[in-house]
Amino acid sequence: MEAERAPSEQTPQVEKPHRGRRPVDPALKKIQITITISPQLLEKVNKQAREHGLSRTSFISMALENACRHGLNQMSPAELITLLRELTPKEKE
Repeated sequence: MEAERAPSEQTPQVEKPHRGRRPVDPALKKIQITITISPQLLEKVNKQAREHGLSRTSFISMALENACRHGLNQMSPAELITLLRELTPKEKE
């Protein structure tokens, strides 16, 4: 009966579902990085992460994404200097 139908009336072949691992676009793949930050900055990061209910990793990722999206050029030179002074570890006298 199927052979008697015209080719346009035959049921279309259904693709089999993909099995196994699918290839991942390298642009979408997460990679692990290592950074070194001062204990003072780490303390601030931990405090901010707790206030927002985030893990330290999530908070740092969010901050980096925000910096990449908006940049630092919106700060005045005085604000940038103040920020850098806050982030720089103070030497004990």
